[in-house]
Amino acid sequence: MAKEHIIESFGEEYLKIRTFSTAGGAHECIRPTKPMDADDLRSTIFTMNIQGITNRHIKLYDLIFKRFIASQMRETVIEKTAYQVRAFDETVEEEIPTRIVQHGYDLVLPVKVYTILTGKVEVKGKKSYHLKPKVPYYTFATVIQEMKEKGIGRPSTYAVTVQKLLDRHYIIERRGYLFPTKLGRAVISLIKKREDIYRFVNENFTKQLEEIMDRVERGEADYQKGIRKRVHTAKGKKANSLKCG
Repeated sequence: MAKEHIIESFGEEYLKIRTFSTAGGAHECIRPTKPMDADDLRSTIFTMNIQGITNRHIKLYDLIFKRFIASQMRETVIEKTAYQVRAFDETVEEEIPTRIVQHGYDLVLPVKVYTILTGKVEVKGKKSYHLKPKVPYYTFATVIQEMKEKGIGRPSTYAVTVQKLLDRHYIIERRGYLFPTKLGRAVISLIKKREDIYRFVNENFTKQLEEIMDRVERGEADYQKGIRKRVHTAKGKKANSLKCG
């Protein structure tokens, strides 16, 4: 579908078919099934007098369609310019895109380029101050990226895990950033104090379970032995906990 649309709309030179995930348990993403963009969809709705589809539905479809098409297009080559800003006793060096050298997926998902002001710039009356955290705040994307890097979860469970934390009010979302709540801090503090509980819910234990499942899937391990070992470990810890209590 993407191939047909890209060749027809932009030319064969813009096509670059990709496969993104080979992770175990990966599910196919939500994607369009026909080479029909948002304008085509609007025309179809009007022509066939289809009811129940709102502008919000079309906006969501447009987002999915554009991202899917862009994922199968060649890269956009951009030129970045390094610049230096001096203010007070601080000097900051940054790089920003200033020119598109070769068009690619930017024809579907535009890439913003900037014009750099040179020389001295008058800032009187334009000053604003912002507190920057020492550690960047988490977003949905950065949490999922960290889960991938640490080998926690599966593609089908990344977003579900974060959503569960939101539903149970362990975290809240503000302006796209995720913050722990008082309840969330209290729960994790309690769990960490209970070694008999924490060892079963920490990142390393979860990662080990994922690795065992991968080995079973590849035929490198016996799932029954793996289950017996985990049950034995859990029973042993439970017995120790009861003795201590």
